[in-house]
Amino acid sequence: DDAPPVVEASADVTVAEPGAVTDVALDKERIDATLSERQKEIARLRAAETFMEKDTGQYICKVCEYTFDPEEGAKGVAAGTEFCDIQSNWRCPRCRASKDSFAPVTITIAGFAENQDYGLGGNSMTEEQK
Repeated sequence: DDAPPVVEASADVTVAEPGAVTDVALDKERIDATLSERQKEIARLRAAETFMEKDTGQYICKVCEYTFDPEEGAKGVAAGTEFCDIQSNWRCPRCRASKDSFAPVTITIAGFAENQDYGLGGNSMTEEQK
């Protein structure tokens, strides 16, 4: 006999009449109303939140992912030279892709539009810094 043992349990169960309102039903309605209000507030806040793209000054090669940092410079480019000031015939030092193959590196800053005009710098922390 490899059958698992049978465990018996008993519990007091109260059966309500059909259509009767129970405390459990009222609690569930309160929870649903609270959640829907909370969800409405979350949706309102998400709609009000705006995102700013802040340029870091760095550019990344879309071919090999080499990152040009103006503070460091690169082969044929002096340190402190901005990307826009580099000659148009400059090539990626790693893969030799053209300057057109580079994209600016930006960071996304979240915040609320009404807070971004106060001149306090806003929320300059990125998602990774939080």
